[in-house]
Amino acid sequence: MSLKEFVSLRHTLAFRLTLWYAGIFAVSLVAAFWVFFLMISSISREYTDRELLAELSEFSSLLKLKGMDAVRTEIKIEAESEGVNRFFLRLLTPNGDVLVSSDMSSWKNSDADRTILKRLTSDKGYSFKTLAIPGRPYKVRILYGAMGSDIILQMGVSLSENERFLGLLRELIAAIVVVFTFFAAVIGLFMARRALSGVKEVTQAAQEISSNTLERRVSVQGGGVEIEKLAATFNSMLDRINL
Repeated sequence: MSLKEFVSLRHTLAFRLTLWYAGIFAVSLVAAFWVFFLMISSISREYTDRELLAELSEFSSLLKLKGMDAVRTEIKIEAESEGVNRFFLRLLTPNGDVLVSSDMSSWKNSDADRTILKRLTSDKGYSFKTLAIPGRPYKVRILYGAMGSDIILQMGVSLSENERFLGLLRELIAAIVVVFTFFAAVIGLFMARRALSGVKEVTQAAQEISSNTLERRVSVQGGGVEIEKLAATFNSMLDRINL
């Protein structure tokens, strides 16, 4: 398609209909994928939370069965096996004092939330918090869980794997939306031009009639009820003119 043809196409009704069609299609596709993305994000977060709760249950059972020394040893082993750069554990008092801790050299500015500690002291439950730590590229999911009347486990895990996966998913969705919108626009343009082909024929007939070719008639089949009525009305007008 030449530049002149493209410029002419921009001002046609078919082009405007194509833009509307492609725009509506793109918005609908983005909305559908956004819902899908939120569902995957929620499932990913729930999986992380379940893993943290399972760890809390294991440490609570270990504390009851073998005592604090066993918990202290297990905390160090667990943190080293998971990686001290992506996982940490601490035992805290309700006042925020540290009883036992894994290596926290990679977890600066991750102080315990006193509000959560106070709440857990009263209801003996657990609480989650997502924290953005300055200097770290990814957020951290933190679980606070009561292990007794005066012991609270704080456990944090980097969301690096989750966020990298979601980042790749966003890029894939963006690529899919662009590609599908392009094909939708091409198909929409083809359908719009085909649907308006009857109007084009009527226009050509009117141009020929303006050159005193009154014998010209419009024949439109399968162009839709509206186009067929327009053609019939146009032909009827020509018949009356020729009388």
